[in-house]
Amino acid sequence: MLIIALFNHVQDCFLKYQTRKQLNNISVLQQKDVGLHANALNEEIAKANCIVLIKELVFDVPFFHNRKRY
Repeated sequence: MLIIALFNHVQDCFLKYQTRKQLNNISVLQQKDVGLHANALNEEIAKANCIVLIKELVFDVPFFHNRKRY
């Protein structure tokens, strides 16, 4: 179960990375259709790099966020 959750997390991170890279190529009309403003679009495009991908892979693991801290 843990391995499946980890695999899903890796898959989601790579999907976010690819989507952010594709945001760089959309037109202004498509930006309006998606509902992104210029600032939000630029923030998402800036996240389309390997450093952010690695941070999301390592630090945003979903099953670690749900643990109770004593």
